[in-house]
Amino acid sequence: MALPNGRFAYSAPTIKQAKSISWPIFREYTLGIPGIDFRPAENKIVFPNGAEVMLFSADLHDSIRGHGLDGAVLDEVASFPAEAWPTSIRPTLSDKNGWALFVGTVRGQGDEFHRAYLRGLGDDPEWCSHMFLPHQTGALSQSEIESAKGSMSENQFAREYGCDFSASTEETLIPAFLVMEAMHRDTWEGQLQGAPKIIGVDVARFGDDKTVFARRWGKKLLPTKSLTKADTMQTVGHLCRMIREFRPDAVIVDDGGIGGAVTDRMTQLGYDVIAVNFAHKAIEPERYANRRVEMWDKLKLWLIEGGDLPEEPILPSDLSAPQIEFDAQNRMKLERKEKIKARLGRSPDYGDAFALTFAADVYPRRAVDEHLPLYLQPDHHKEEDWDFTPGVFHDHREYGY
Repeated sequence: MALPNGRFAYSAPTIKQAKSISWPIFREYTLGIPGIDFRPAENKIVFPNGAEVMLFSADLHDSIRGHGLDGAVLDEVASFPAEAWPTSIRPTLSDKNGWALFVGTVRGQGDEFHRAYLRGLGDDPEWCSHMFLPHQTGALSQSEIESAKGSMSENQFAREYGCDFSASTEETLIPAFLVMEAMHRDTWEGQLQGAPKIIGVDVARFGDDKTVFARRWGKKLLPTKSLTKADTMQTVGHLCRMIREFRPDAVIVDDGGIGGAVTDRMTQLGYDVIAVNFAHKAIEPERYANRRVEMWDKLKLWLIEGGDLPEEPILPSDLSAPQIEFDAQNRMKLERKEKIKARLGRSPDYGDAFALTFAADVYPRRAVDEHLPLYLQPDHHKEEDWDFTPGVFHDHREYGY
């Protein structure tokens, strides 16, 4: 409220909710401000500098039009009418280039809150998303969280306390709470010694999809890397550099589509790459319809058994997106990527890259250099020997490889 004559809005699904939620909070935090003017009849608070906070209801969202807002807080957005944001709230922020904060409880996939959350995980610089769990914020004691868990169904608890958008869908392979638990584990490097290092690469050509590199060291997934609009040579160049720096025991690449060109080029350069096609026959064909669902199911088991994930906002939605189905032989399969992309708004490239690290049983190499494969020898394939034009490289954490 430091902006003189600023105009701000707080909106909940109904005006009754807006008053009952916000009014006590406003009174508590403005108690020491002299000259503040509460106007309950007008659903408004006026600050001494002329700034105003107005209360609105989403069910009567037309009433917010024309106010020229500097900012708006939208609470319990999952219960907003679908047209409230695009037709009323967003336009009234345009006059002053105002901001909006979407807040709420998860109600499932496909509503306005879910769409806004996914948009914040994308590449639009005007949007960002954050997820705050009770044990992170300290808003609730651990005893209260455990008490709630014991009195609610698994899905209810996952939605209300775990921010799990997929919890309303029984067919989801990996519940988001498994992902969130893994993101709050802290496996130190000493615990990883002797564990295999694996790189998984999900290759995309152009368009909205990304080429994603996942590096797993035993029970820990390291921060992911991705390339946007990279051609084959750019992908190969980044993969070569990653191999030299990470020194993996196995490199597994999605061989479908343009991925085949990447595996071919890596082989020409002398690298030992495992090519995997998601659609091919599973290693356990009596249980799984194809390799893709087999790898994803092993990923789920890894999470259950204590896997450690980096705190990347995109991982919960990516890993919890695929739903399972069963074929005529009662074998598990994942829904088609096209269905996931239609629901998620993008392809689960990060999940697929991570799943590729479970395509084969990998054992750690010996530490003595003379026993290493040729492509892992320290003096083999020096970076200056190759001319790779860099693509757009995204690091999803502050630190590098």
